[in-house]
Amino acid sequence: MKQVLTLTLLAFAPLWAFAQFQLSGDVLFPNAVPVCNVLVELKTADGQLLAQDLSEEDGTFLLADIPAGTNYELYFSKDDSPLNGTSTFDLVLLARRILGIDPPQAYDSWIGDVNATGSTTTLDMVIIRKLILQIETTFPVPVWAFDEPSALVPDNKIPLPTFSADTDLEVIGVKRADLNASATQNCQ
Repeated sequence: MKQVLTLTLLAFAPLWAFAQFQLSGDVLFPNAVPVCNVLVELKTADGQLLAQDLSEEDGTFLLADIPAGTNYELYFSKDDSPLNGTSTFDLVLLARRILGIDPPQAYDSWIGDVNATGSTTTLDMVIIRKLILQIETTFPVPVWAFDEPSALVPDNKIPLPTFSADTDLEVIGVKRADLNASATQNCQ
């Protein structure tokens, strides 16, 4: 009996190596509103693109027929104007939170950190002000920030050290410098 089981396992072991799985998920604002048109790319450790998709109007994405593997990384990006949703009112909100007048909101550090220091400071306010006054045309970081909800600092990628089963992820996305969540989306 043990020999039959061993032979059966050996016969089907190569099939596992060719197994195909899917990676799906939702890209949402912190208030659970879907984020559409987010480019989702799955790459190997050496940068080879395995699959890509754009998030739908409901924020969902699906990457299918992905081989089992190790050291994959899931990348997120969204093209948008840095001024979309960014106004002097956002500067007022940011100042009030930096000064401790208003309590920090969830993901404020993601939204307000436009110079990638890992914290929100008055230097971020200067950079946002320069953008509003059109002295600068972009931020030193991507306009949108994406990561898992538990991430302290978003880096627009999620590592997948081992991938050997269908996986569903929740991804948070925020538009930088838009503390009052007024950015508009074109989901067509």
